[in-house]
Amino acid sequence: PIWRCDNPECNGRNAARIAKWFSINDVKGFGPAFVKKLGACNLEDLYDESLRNDTIKEIGVNAVKAFEDLDKKTSKISLAKFIAGYNIDGIGIEIAQSLVDSGVTFERLFSLQTSDLIKIPGWSDKRASDFLEGLKENEESMKELAKIDRIEETSTDSTSSISGLHICVTGSLDGFSRKEIADVIKSKGAFFDSSVTGNTDILITNDTSSGSSKLKKAENLGVRIMSEKDFCEFAEIT
Repeated sequence: PIWRCDNPECNGRNAARIAKWFSINDVKGFGPAFVKKLGACNLEDLYDESLRNDTIKEIGVNAVKAFEDLDKKTSKISLAKFIAGYNIDGIGIEIAQSLVDSGVTFERLFSLQTSDLIKIPGWSDKRASDFLEGLKENEESMKELAKIDRIEETSTDSTSSISGLHICVTGSLDGFSRKEIADVIKSKGAFFDSSVTGNTDILITNDTSSGSSKLKKAENLGVRIMSEKDFCEFAEIT
């Protein structure tokens, strides 16, 4: 359906953002007519107690059920869903997840630069530019909503020796699965890259004679190559 809002202070982008929030989080019960009566302009308005009470008085039990579903689905929310729910141009759930998988946290979100984003596979200059513009437009709302909905994310260490670095792995490791090393790298505030690019800082490998495409590219680009043991010592991973 096409979502429209009769509130004169609410434009089409805000109404579309509210619809996207419901869609991303699979929230039920908020049809277009309901949203009109609700009169919310921003996502944080959906959680306003006085607005809720007025809506419940007018609509009744259906409103109670809808708000209960909203609270159930969004009281704890992944950072990827939180970002995608803001309906920023070109940022769906998969792209938002790639941002999170690269090591970005809510705390780091508003200090991102284009140069940070284009290092992530799938991120072009235009996508980065559109995203940063969307962040600027929604920063106040996102910070307010983050006080209401608990964003679930892994904690990161912004003071670690690898914080901010882009790290890639080739070949098998002795002490970690690929997912485990990726999680550790991101917990240290670094980015885990799926491929070697000109932005990669470190390539981890236990076999420097493997001849893998990642290894060859890293050598050609002058990327620092480290064994698993040396990397763990450098990154203080025990």
